Amino acid sequence: MHCPECNSYLQPPRTWIKAQLEPKELLTFCVKRLKNLNKVRLVHAEFIWTEPHSKRIKVKLKVQKEVLNGAILDQSYAVEYVQQEHWVAAVQLRQHVSHRRTFFYLEQLILKHDATASAIKIKQMEQGIDFFFSNRSHGVKFVEFIGMVAPMKSRNDKQLDLICLPLKVAASLGNLGPLVNCTKVTNVALLDPLTLRVCYLDADRYWRLLFKSLLTSRQLVEYIMLDVEIISSEVNVGGSKYVLADAQVARKKRGKPRAWKLKSLDIEVDDKNRTDQEKINLEYEQFLKDLEENPELRFNISLYRNKDYQPSEMTSVADGDDIPSIPLDELLADLDLSEAEAEDEDDDMKE
Repeated sequence: MHCPECNSYLQPPRTWIKAQLEPKELLTFCVKRLKNLNKVRLVHAEFIWTEPHSKRIKVKLKVQKEVLNGAILDQSYAVEYVQQEHWVAAVQLRQHVSHRRTFFYLEQLILKHDATASAIKIKQMEQGIDFFFSNRSHGVKFVEFIGMVAPMKSRNDKQLDLICLPLKVAASLGNLGPLVNCTKVTNVALLDPLTLRVCYLDADRYWRLLFKSLLTSRQLVEYIMLDVEIISSEVNVGGSKYVLADAQVARKKRGKPRAWKLKSLDIEVDDKNRTDQEKINLEYEQFLKDLEENPELRFNISLYRNKDYQPSEMTSVADGDDIPSIPLDELLADLDLSEAEAEDEDDDMKE
């Protein structure tokens, strides 16, 4: 058990020992943790190099023991220690819906604002993510950050899709709906798909009304638009444009390469909590499409140029000019320090 704040290791039951990585003190501490070492003679002990962030400490030991008729047997072996970070506060972020697109969005906000800089571990759970902190104030600060970017309350839904409003709620919102779509979750926006009327709810009002979704995006089926006949004038709702239209659709699947990419948090996943990867991939793909279609959604997110992007001529022709895409001027350069150093070396050689 390791405390990253003071760089100390737990000596059971309650003693903490300060020890830097790979000095004599840490080596002595590791050796003393071994059982039955008193049955042999320890001849030599040394560290085996491991990656600094691997949370692993390896020690090579050489021991001796008298076996038969005074014969001495030497044996060397390696011992691996798993470094478990000692945490004081854990923030358990949950949403009780069948998709993870809200988490994908929060992940990008967390990365942009470096909100988990003080987290010692991030762990994926079945219905959310756990964040571990060595200081309670760091956990409180992280919760405050989440509260600023999304409506939040413990053990309640935070992502809605198709909603059937209770009659009293619909009446209190000016007879909106009752069937409405949720088009925004950071400040809940409810859109009536038959009239294009919209109502915004802040977190306090949402939790007072407390309604649940009728259908989630996990239950939706993707279609390709074949023909669209607009039957109303254009309406601007929260930066997004909507019209009423009759649409002819067909079920086809298609994908496309993207000139941009996102970064991801370093999240630990246990086998027992590992969810269906295909489901996650489909939900992540839908999240990327949402970013392409909604400039407001990607306003607080950092998008990076994809160096491996190779546009397909067939894809571009099939997609046409109306397919949503992200302008190149919104993309940031994904700086790789190793590549930058290599370029500097090349420039020095040329000089």
